[in-house]
Amino acid sequence: MNKTLDGWATPNVSAPVLGTDTLITALRKIQAQLNDKIGGAVQIDATTLQGKYASDFILNTEVANTGTAYKLIRANSQGKLAASITGDADTLDGKHASDFIPAEGNKTINGDITLTGKLTLLGDPTANLHPATKQYVDNIAQGLDPKQSVKVATTGSISLSGLLNIDGVQLAAGDRVLVKSQTYASQNGIYVVASSSWTRSNDVLTPSSFVFVEQGTVNADTGWVISTDGAITIGTTDINWIQFSSAGVTVGDGVTITKNGSMLSVIQSGILDLSLAGLGAGSDTDITASNTMLQAFANLKASISSLKLGKVSVVAGKGLSTNDYTTTEKNKLAGIADGAQVNTVTSVAGKTGAVTLSLVNLVNVAGDVIILNGGTA
Repeated sequence: MNKTLDGWATPNVSAPVLGTDTLITALRKIQAQLNDKIGGAVQIDATTLQGKYASDFILNTEVANTGTAYKLIRANSQGKLAASITGDADTLDGKHASDFIPAEGNKTINGDITLTGKLTLLGDPTANLHPATKQYVDNIAQGLDPKQSVKVATTGSISLSGLLNIDGVQLAAGDRVLVKSQTYASQNGIYVVASSSWTRSNDVLTPSSFVFVEQGTVNADTGWVISTDGAITIGTTDINWIQFSSAGVTVGDGVTITKNGSMLSVIQSGILDLSLAGLGAGSDTDITASNTMLQAFANLKASISSLKLGKVSVVAGKGLSTNDYTTTEKNKLAGIADGAQVNTVTSVAGKTGAVTLSLVNLVNVAGDVIILNGGTA
């Protein structure tokens, strides 16, 4: 059995040492005497243990809090304590690192933990047993599968390589991009920019995957969601992205409501551009319209005090150079001055009574006339 003493040992022996002995001889005598007393090899390699005897150590059967004070703790031959040690000190030296929760790294905790404050997580869960953030739960409640935001989104088909400029933003290596407008929809998805070929991100795309776009002239502050149904096989399945949210409010197919200061704008491409300025209780409302499909006003409950239209040079798909008009008719159309005020038709040459649409044509109208979509006068 080997024993190690951390310090000098002063044996209780009567045999002389040193005297006429050399230092080496004296040390060997001490070593031999200790071996006889202890019954095994002793290694002395420190200078802090002097005058210590067996009575100074806690025996295997002793417990530290039974009244044996200021004694050293002795381990058994396996390096373990043979008795329990209890105490209630605020600090405890000699604890193992495994007994504490590390500031960094992983730690398994056995037992319940009660928090008296808020727990802030650094990201959404990525594994089954990860805790979920409120943001993640809110998105799931809306039926969305949220992904990390992207810097920009494409507005057309692109080559998936190089440091491109997309939607007015110069990209750098490592930027995330929503590619949504490829000629082959199977190429759509979320990519990571590189100076050479781009790679797809590690996002798992599913129906209802949602991503937010941070920057861009067209797509800044918009959200996009996958409308493709069923399982998605990357590189094979067409991945279709549709706009889910924006800085404005999307009401229906192509209809967007935006607000700029006190102006509210309702826009639908190809149907009607309508702006309402100065909205407020008890105030007048100015309505500005720009579109030839004025019948869209039929159900609008508002008072239009003045409607000014510019010069009309063609009639619904017919140009002045065609043979659809006589020389006289062409001269009448060409003679309408730019910015001229369009007046109400009050009389028709050779006709009496109320003016109806069937009576109006380019030959018998007296005064200015505007033709809208080939049928409204």
